[in-house]
Amino acid sequence: MGFPALAGAAAHAGKVPWVEAAPRGIPRITAVAPPLPDGMQAIDVLEGSRLLARRPRPDALDGLERLLARGQEAGPRTTLAGAGMNGPLPRVLLADGSGAVDAVIKPVFAQPAQERFAWGIARSVGVDHLAVPVAPRADGSVAMPFIDGHTFLDAQISSPAALETALRRGWEVRVPDMDPLEVAARARVDRELAGAFDYLLANPDRNGANGIVDAVRGQVVLIDHGNIGFGERAGGSVLAPRLKPWLHEASDGGRVVLDPATVEVLRAADRRGIRRAHRALRRAAADRRDTLGPALGMLQERRFLDGVLLRLDQLQQHGSYELAARTVARTSAP
Repeated sequence: MGFPALAGAAAHAGKVPWVEAAPRGIPRITAVAPPLPDGMQAIDVLEGSRLLARRPRPDALDGLERLLARGQEAGPRTTLAGAGMNGPLPRVLLADGSGAVDAVIKPVFAQPAQERFAWGIARSVGVDHLAVPVAPRADGSVAMPFIDGHTFLDAQISSPAALETALRRGWEVRVPDMDPLEVAARARVDRELAGAFDYLLANPDRNGANGIVDAVRGQVVLIDHGNIGFGERAGGSVLAPRLKPWLHEASDGGRVVLDPATVEVLRAADRRGIRRAHRALRRAAADRRDTLGPALGMLQERRFLDGVLLRLDQLQQHGSYELAARTVARTSAP
């Protein structure tokens, strides 16, 4: 599933419509991708004076997740067309006493458990600034903020260099006074974190529809994780999963070597958070409201969780990872 680029989205350039008027005067959050909307502070992860990451404050994300999970529908539903294999998805304004968020709903037939797990991993390993927040709803669906922007395909992002360029431009827009060398270093780390994220998830489906460049702040956001785990199959393995080759700057032998700054971010990963995310996935799979519960198959098993942790060990201890031979052999764009 990909979120389509909106016609005329580029017309918003130069504006920052993060807080808009909503029904009954409720502050409206139209999208969330750090730097966060006004009033939602971010925290910097530093190595000496070097900026390693700018991440949302955990309490801000907790509040957003509560709003997505418990917010009441404050307007009519519309249809998000062109949403890939899942078909059209509902888009609706969710509101509570704290504010409102323009949200997309993934119902029980659209891999909501996988989306929730991927978000849990993103929060646990320091990639939450590159992923879209996800929260479970009472009916078994999940909600996530709608991102007004352009897909990787539309933005012609089909190589590591193109992704790094997009990330660099986003940092230049959001932090215009940052030193150009720091901007370049930050973009490289973010590009490597995006690849490491798919490696951890064994996600073979980072195609051109499964990433968005925010139309206002240039933030790169990774979306759609319904195929996580399948990289371990069909020619892949636990430590060398099959992934989309365009995202990974690999040697001829298929090894991806990470910048030390990227490794430092990953070494701060919360393993308890990863285990909590897997427990939530298992509960969702067992819930009869999730009509695809049985199809989650291997993701419910302990060996899938063990695989995620083994891949994290690989990243933390060796600062590199291997791609499956089939991944290395393919050179097609997303």
